[in-house]
Amino acid sequence: MDIVVGVDGSNASIDALRWSLDEARLRGDASVVVVHAYRVPDGRTPEVHVSPHLPPDLARKAAGQGRDRRDEQYALAREHAEALVEKAITEADPDDGDVRIKRAVFAQEPAQVLIEMSEEADLLVVSSRGLGGFRGLLMGSVSQQVVQHAHCPVAVVR
Repeated sequence: MDIVVGVDGSNASIDALRWSLDEARLRGDASVVVVHAYRVPDGRTPEVHVSPHLPPDLARKAAGQGRDRRDEQYALAREHAEALVEKAITEADPDDGDVRIKRAVFAQEPAQVLIEMSEEADLLVVSSRGLGGFRGLLMGSVSQQVVQHAHCPVAVVR
């Protein structure tokens, strides 16, 4: 039994992860798959895309690399994404150990990844609002897409 939870580094996503871990404990045999997906350039524009998930110092470095260094930028973005997942797990469950936790990082659109992962999940968990978008929305765009298209039950944590 897998509970898939999307994290983006926001406090709201840490709360969603914490909720997922508590739910796994209640279910007894569930594992939690912590997923972070980040957007990458689509190849239609010649400029170097700097991932919004890079910290400012790495973003400046990546922006100065030029197109020939795009692979290095992607490696930095992935490294940061993996660190983001580890930090989220540490913040949500500092005592660790009693729930099986799996990690997954994807360089793809977040909603698409979560919807695809929902095909094999027993429960998909997202926060109501993360790092993106419009302050007036009750749910962020990723959570709205996931609620509409997921293949399993979805919990939206506020």
